[in-house]
Amino acid sequence: MIEKVTEYIISGEDYLKNLVTGDSLIINHVVMKPGQSFPAHVTENNVYIIISKGEISIKLDNQPAHAYKNGQMVSIPHGVVSGLSNPSEVQTELFVVKSIVKK
Repeated sequence: MIEKVTEYIISGEDYLKNLVTGDSLIINHVVMKPGQSFPAHVTENNVYIIISKGEISIKLDNQPAHAYKNGQMVSIPHGVVSGLSNPSEVQTELFVVKSIVKK
């Protein structure tokens, strides 16, 4: 078999699984329960967040937080301070794709 298959689950609990780690790419699958958040941090890579269920709020640098919903993708350049939360009352599912910035 040439291809590699990686399974991921959709859970009622908060969940983060690394699906791919390569020299130039990282892909994570994230399920966030209502009210859950990730602390603000500096993005070390170019980040693409694909929301596949629910909605998220993202605060970047000094700008106000913005809401994004399923069916949207948010692109965040490296070097930006970003914080992510699920402000809704339903579970949110997303994929985080990181394009590695060579140093």
